[in-house]
Amino acid sequence: MRNDLTKRSYVGSLTSGALLRAETKILSPYLLQNLTAAEWKELFEKENPLQKNSVETSMRYMRTIRRRIEQTKDLKESFLQELVVADQIAFSQLMLLLILLDSPIVVDFMCNVLGEYRRRFKEVLPSDIWDQFIEDRKRYISELGVFADKTLNNIGATVIKVLSDVGYLSDSKTKRLQSVYPTQELYKWLKKLNRAELKEVFECTL
Repeated sequence: MRNDLTKRSYVGSLTSGALLRAETKILSPYLLQNLTAAEWKELFEKENPLQKNSVETSMRYMRTIRRRIEQTKDLKESFLQELVVADQIAFSQLMLLLILLDSPIVVDFMCNVLGEYRRRFKEVLPSDIWDQFIEDRKRYISELGVFADKTLNNIGATVIKVLSDVGYLSDSKTKRLQSVYPTQELYKWLKKLNRAELKEVFECTL
């Protein structure tokens, strides 16, 4: 992990939501239309495709998803087109790829926790694994100390939920390690985005 990361670039959008699979699936066709802020507001007011209680909530989800998609740079349109037609497994892995690009803290957790436990033939993560991890990370990212303990705990819960949703963990409570086999769609996008180093991250439980 680079030691020049700030707390914002290290954590990314994790404070705004987990994998957001359902929301991204719904909004992907609209994101391809490059709507303005006013058009998004009108969409959420009239159609409410996300079925949220307020336009503000829908806008917040949209901004989080759009921020993650932006990590694909000039390939975002073709990435969105692939999301629209991807099956559930490929879709989830591509969503995780967006989070890894936006939130390096998840890369570190997968490498230093999931990967290490797999190498040591340990099948279940301890209940305080996030606390152990975050204390270690504070040695390198001192800005993490700015976050309140409650915020860091919420981020940890989000990371565990993301990894459970993609299949790396059995569930958020038991946290049993599971093998995940990356799809060809994922490998293709790692190559397109010139992020081949993330291959080992995705294969950490194999």
